[in-house]
Amino acid sequence: MTTNYDGLNARERIARIHIDLMQDPEFSRIGPVTQIGDVHIKDIPTAQTNGLDVWYSEAWTLKLSRGQLRYVVAHEQLHKLLMHCTLYNAAFKKHPQESAQAVDYVVNLVVEDMDKKRGFVERPTDFPPLIDEKYRDWSCMEVLQDLINNGDDGTGGGGKGTGKGGTAPPMDEHIQREPGDGDAAKAKEEEQALEDAHVQGEITSARLRGTSAGGASLKGFEKTQTEWRDPLRQFMVEAMEGDEMSRWCPPNKLFRPLGIMLPSHFAEAAGGLVVACDTSGSMRAYYARVFGEIGRVAEQVQPQWIIVIWWDSKVQSVQQFVPADYPTLATKLNAKGGGGTIVSCVAQYMAKAKLKPKATIILTDGEIESQYECPPGPLLWGVVGNARFRPLKGKLLRIGKETL
Repeated sequence: MTTNYDGLNARERIARIHIDLMQDPEFSRIGPVTQIGDVHIKDIPTAQTNGLDVWYSEAWTLKLSRGQLRYVVAHEQLHKLLMHCTLYNAAFKKHPQESAQAVDYVVNLVVEDMDKKRGFVERPTDFPPLIDEKYRDWSCMEVLQDLINNGDDGTGGGGKGTGKGGTAPPMDEHIQREPGDGDAAKAKEEEQALEDAHVQGEITSARLRGTSAGGASLKGFEKTQTEWRDPLRQFMVEAMEGDEMSRWCPPNKLFRPLGIMLPSHFAEAAGGLVVACDTSGSMRAYYARVFGEIGRVAEQVQPQWIIVIWWDSKVQSVQQFVPADYPTLATKLNAKGGGGTIVSCVAQYMAKAKLKPKATIILTDGEIESQYECPPGPLLWGVVGNARFRPLKGKLLRIGKETL
């Protein structure tokens, strides 16, 4: 391979940029992610990713300066690391334009923060990245909701506009797919590979910055807080939103004067939510922040009730909340217990009490029995600081201690 950057072809330039990222003290945090998936050169306008592989336009790659291409490659790696192509399928299906804008707003602020105005990266000019300081510290779903409600003015600067996401295009394309392409074992492998790359990036960054690896944390990502808030919100929205139903009795009145018989539509009630909380000493410090997010989402999806179960080796107490409580949910918690962690008691209590929520969230440090009972229905495990834990059933949401 020639060492003159200007003499490199498109694929060679991408490989050189991967090395650049891995050698930079800040961007080395995402350097290992470049080694996950394949790179393709394709006749497309700019770039695209499916969360593993990345496609780059040959013409655009050769046109960009080295700093601009660093920006683009870092942008794609962040989409991969933050799993933007697998976590938000429902949102992209319902609001494709606004969702594409939302993940770009989040990613671009991370790129800019990692650069720290050093000039290591440069913004592309022909397809300018979406940047808006308004969205600093916002999660993807919060940005999406704002774009749906308020629109974008078409300049990449946010603000009032069309009310439907505006016309400002994202810099790239995000190909949505099921994790592991629908294969559960493959999905776990993908998640583990990204997690390992994240850890390796932290170690490399710490070494390049001359700090101890144990003290390193991905501060750039703390500001966007996408790792656990967005998946939590997505789970609650999908599980709790009323299901659109159809019925012939009564028929749709709108078309009866035309002699057309069509079914009428109605929404099934949202139902309730159970949140089961491990009361071991290692967990208590995190509940206010997590419940603050649960309360915010609950205000949006309006479950009929939320029941909080406090458990250790057995269920110690139960609290019930109604919609009027959701805005201040985090201040109303009254945790009891703290000895032992036997999660089977949750499913046993729910069966005995005949609780049938639309969804259940279990918050724990993952230090539980190896074989346990799980409640029926949609189940999310919010696990704090335990990289070894894998649930027997349900979805896993890892909550890093440094992001709380």
